[in-house]
Amino acid sequence: MSGIDVTPTVELIADLLMGAAYADQTFDGRERTTVRDLLAAWLSAEEVPAALDARLERFDPEAFSLEDTAARLGVADEKQARKVLELVAAVNEADDELDLDEDEYLKRLAAALGLAGAGSADLELEILSVEELRADFEELSMALPPPLPK
Repeated sequence: MSGIDVTPTVELIADLLMGAAYADQTFDGRERTTVRDLLAAWLSAEEVPAALDARLERFDPEAFSLEDTAARLGVADEKQARKVLELVAAVNEADDELDLDEDEYLKRLAAALGLAGAGSADLELEILSVEELRADFEELSMALPPPLPK
């Protein structure tokens, strides 16, 4: 598979996806498969080229800097940033676990790409505080009609 051009952009995206795969300090086989599948799809290929696969295997989560990698990627607009976040969200979901470390990685990446807040909120976990839930319960209690007698 040497005919596919692996550009620096693809390499940076690969690094961001691997960073997401390691965000929870574990690397699940489903995450590995998802990263490879996403990259192969990006390249319109059956599988990732050998050089890119070797890069994935050599990935060192300790040496990786999300902020530096995001800055080097240089997304041009919110639409591009959103696409990168969607790829990362797919990796986060690959192991079928909702994890706060993975969510924090996504939020940090959104900020690094200039898309924090409303532009990425639907991809992030929403953790509600007890106070927020209490306010919701109170509002719901006021809105519901009284229970029917037995």
